[in-house]
Amino acid sequence: MKMNIPTVPEFLQIETTYACNSHCVFCYNPSREQHYSSDLTWKIVRAVGEAEIPLVQLTGGEVSLLTNLNDYADHLSLTSKVSIVTNGIRRCDLTKGIRKIFLSLHGDKKTHERITKNPDTYDTIVENIQHYVGRGFIVAADVILCTANYKQMYDLIRTAKELGMTEVYINRFQGGGFGVEVLTQLMPPITMFRDALGQLIAGRNDFGLAVGFGTSIPLCIDKRLITEGFEFNCQMGVKFAAIAPDGEMRACNQALKGYGNVTQTPIEEIWKSDSLDDYRDLSWVTGVCADCELLDRCGTGCRVDNSQNADYCPDAFVRDMDKRPDLVSEILAQPPEERAPVPESPLTGQRRLKGEPNLLIIRKHPEKYLVRDNYSSLTVDDVAAELCGAAQSGITSEQDLWTSALRQLPHRQLSPALLGRYVDHLVHEGVLIEA
Repeated sequence: MKMNIPTVPEFLQIETTYACNSHCVFCYNPSREQHYSSDLTWKIVRAVGEAEIPLVQLTGGEVSLLTNLNDYADHLSLTSKVSIVTNGIRRCDLTKGIRKIFLSLHGDKKTHERITKNPDTYDTIVENIQHYVGRGFIVAADVILCTANYKQMYDLIRTAKELGMTEVYINRFQGGGFGVEVLTQLMPPITMFRDALGQLIAGRNDFGLAVGFGTSIPLCIDKRLITEGFEFNCQMGVKFAAIAPDGEMRACNQALKGYGNVTQTPIEEIWKSDSLDDYRDLSWVTGVCADCELLDRCGTGCRVDNSQNADYCPDAFVRDMDKRPDLVSEILAQPPEERAPVPESPLTGQRRLKGEPNLLIIRKHPEKYLVRDNYSSLTVDDVAAELCGAAQSGITSEQDLWTSALRQLPHRQLSPALLGRYVDHLVHEGVLIEA
């Protein structure tokens, strides 16, 4: 099956180094001692900048060990919104070119320090979280859910709220790197996962934080993934990819197979290469997932487990099942969720509008992107991009926004009614704001 693949990944991780100042038992990196030259990292950063990826994340290893972290982020921020992943042990004077910080927090003091094998660091991490929050960064808790901390999800969300964090991202432990050695000890069975999910729902509701998964979980495991809004498909190899410190591009940061080096081949060329069909054609899908009608939506859950003798495989929760869970039939029987229609304003063309502050518009690719300061992006067409661009230039009259878009797109047949609907949609999404 051929997937509809955009010109570039919408979200891209750059593993800048494998060097790290922590010793987490679940770590997927192959080496904690391996440094890479800044010249090589600059080549990777420049290649990513040239490709104009909407969302870029700098990770490691540990990015706070990089001498040129701010320089990399500032360069990338010219064409992308940039985030970092850090363990928070070493405080850095970070540039505002970094929009969001994903900071590791895996439980209470005792649990966190036991998991990271780094005693006497928790209090420092807490102080650094408060420092970054105080400086105006969006700070999200980056959590690995495993057998050692599954009972602490509710309290962890409470702690994140008290520290001023705005989001909690849960990544279920997956076998990779050093983590393969402790797979049986750390992989939570389904019963533990369901317990943790209940805590996540309660914590989100009680403390008002955004809580969600950063790794894909099979939808047939628990109906609350859907009913409580925890459904997530990482879109690896379709909208998400990763680049290793040597420049090799992979479908996922935990995948071992590379498809080309970005220092030698443009990212767009690697991304559209037929070589990625060994993942995208889904020929690796086995067991109960192979003919499941939810496959496109679910993706089998997490597709990479380095403990298996395969580049890709169905999620550990489902790959050994003899029978598909009845929940699949329940999900398929549910009518599709109806999105609320965009309110349609009276067509006067008299609105006064302004663009969302700091909105990044990427026009390079056939699909256009509106990349927001909250570290999210919208895929749009050229009309929406030009309307937002006109608003960014200082035009506030809706009629003048229409005129500007028509001038930039003389080949498009755009009636006032259609332009008005475009504006309605952009206002609804919040990227155009009524002045």
